[in-house]
Amino acid sequence: MASGEDENGEFYLRYYVGHKGKFGHEFLEFEFRSDGKLRYANNSNYKNDTIIRKEVYLTPAVLRECRRIISQSEIMKEDDNNWPEPDRVGRQELEIVMGNEHISFTTSKIGSLMDVQNSADPEGLRIFYYLVQGEDNVSSVKRRLAQMFEISLRKTAPGEPDLAPIVDSCSEKSGGKFGDYQCNNAMVLWSKIKGKQREFKGLPAIGQAIVKNLPPSEMIESCSVAGPGFVNVVLSKDWIAQILLRMLIDGIDTWAPLLPLKTAVVDFSSPNIAKEMHVGNLRSTIIGDTLARMLEFSHVEVLRRNHVGDWGTQFGMLIEFLFEKFPNTEEADEPDIGDLQAFYKASKLRFNSDPEFKQRAQQAVVWLQGGEDRYHKAWKQICEISRTEFHRVYERLGIKLEEKGESFYNPYIPKVLEELDSKGLIEESEYRLNEEKAEWIIYVTDVGQQQHFDTCFKAAKLVGWLPTDDILYPKATHVGFGLVLGEDGKRFRTRNTDVVRLVDLLDEAKSRSKIAVLERDVAKDWPEEEVEKAAEAIGYGAVKYADLKNNRLSNYTFNFDQMLNDKGNTAVYLLYAHARICSIIRKSGKDIEELRKNGKIVLDHEGERALGLHLVQFSEVIGSPEETSRLLLCEATATVMRKCFYLLGIQPVYKI
Repeated sequence: MASGEDENGEFYLRYYVGHKGKFGHEFLEFEFRSDGKLRYANNSNYKNDTIIRKEVYLTPAVLRECRRIISQSEIMKEDDNNWPEPDRVGRQELEIVMGNEHISFTTSKIGSLMDVQNSADPEGLRIFYYLVQGEDNVSSVKRRLAQMFEISLRKTAPGEPDLAPIVDSCSEKSGGKFGDYQCNNAMVLWSKIKGKQREFKGLPAIGQAIVKNLPPSEMIESCSVAGPGFVNVVLSKDWIAQILLRMLIDGIDTWAPLLPLKTAVVDFSSPNIAKEMHVGNLRSTIIGDTLARMLEFSHVEVLRRNHVGDWGTQFGMLIEFLFEKFPNTEEADEPDIGDLQAFYKASKLRFNSDPEFKQRAQQAVVWLQGGEDRYHKAWKQICEISRTEFHRVYERLGIKLEEKGESFYNPYIPKVLEELDSKGLIEESEYRLNEEKAEWIIYVTDVGQQQHFDTCFKAAKLVGWLPTDDILYPKATHVGFGLVLGEDGKRFRTRNTDVVRLVDLLDEAKSRSKIAVLERDVAKDWPEEEVEKAAEAIGYGAVKYADLKNNRLSNYTFNFDQMLNDKGNTAVYLLYAHARICSIIRKSGKDIEELRKNGKIVLDHEGERALGLHLVQFSEVIGSPEETSRLLLCEATATVMRKCFYLLGIQPVYKI
């Protein structure tokens, strides 16, 4: 609920959906009122023509939850001018009154998210769809259970503040002994009401009351109380199957979480101009890309920024060295300059050993920053050669970035310094907040820069660019990460102590993967292009996954043998599993699209149910009837795996 909103203010919600169907006018309608009355009518029972009408009174907790859902959805800000007009297929109506606000929407009957995506206003209609269709496809199981337990807790102990539900999924190692999820509020609640109420004799009694007060739900098969009031929840296998089938019909994007922001900046990779990308750039590039993909999956507009090091005193040294080597600099290009790393080292050596060269280099910085044409052209030339090298690496890794280097912000610095100085503070440009209107700025660098960002964020709060409360938007976050180590426990370097070039690392990963692919009999008849594609997907995917599976803040040891192992928690194992699933579907000879529309998933076997449960938990992290069911379960598994691969920036393989 929006802060400051009056919970006791006027509230009314009415929803109607109907169409002319086989049995006449088929519809569903309900309305909520401020006094808690819920009126419900439905004549979509196809077995008879009886209209079902019900009136019940709801608890204040349910009304609060309705207000919260409406407020968080931001439906009150939408406009239905571009929504599909009602037609013979049907119509939907929504009317909401909250306090002094009143909205009324009308649109056609929306069958799935595909209809939403194809409309003239997909963003606005998506909010409407999520609100009126329920949260089956968009909310995590854990969150939905937490909402139900919150209602139960408020009914179990009315008047007690701060009753946040404590709901966790049960460990797979327990083998289902404690159910699928567990609510652990009994002990906390007992400490609050002990001595105040005589109704409860102890912890088990509180657990029983929590179970009794849970609102009915088709997602729960059973609840039980164990030990000191732990409430164990077993999900309905039919509900799990229904959710999976719905995802296959509507698409996995319906499982995307909804975030309370529209625009974010992710600043990552950020290599230095005139230096080749090395293993030190790997983690920022991979982690930043994954964060951007996850935000984009959540329907956030992400501005991917590459803050390259393209400004500073080192450019005087590089430009002066370029002038010496190539007096006519316009004729110098990438092949002439050659190895950028070697070019940088040679200029650095000259800078340190020749006082006259050093003096000319320092003067070159002054002319460059003053905008002198010859020096500016040389600077652009060096930057362009570096960009070409960077682009080759990004293309191999499937990374998309827009460069806005240090030089881009140069014109904004005087204004920022002036404002900070006027307020007694003496930080980086507010460009991303004022010009790009970002609600969340994420910087992905090594943990060694944490103190720098902490200082910057504090200064931004003091000057009023960021709110003092970290929960509020806009906000800025530093995502730090540890080092990549060699097997000797030191920074990952070559034998001659140089940093490992990222190009060499990717070449090695691809080469090893190609050998492994060709060792499989089935791949020996593949065309060379297909072998190359599989080797790249497996090799680059292995490098990414080996990084991402580790604790972000910890250092990790780079080991090709481990990351390319086809057993255990590796990208190779997961990619092979995906390929095998795709093979099962191909060999079945069935039309998977037809099965999506007319098939059914039945989770009768323990292994099938366990897999189904694991798949519907995605958003928390994100022939015969039996054959049809298992093929659809395979397709659901492959669909979730492909989305996970995409979010990690890994290209899936479909056969191996």
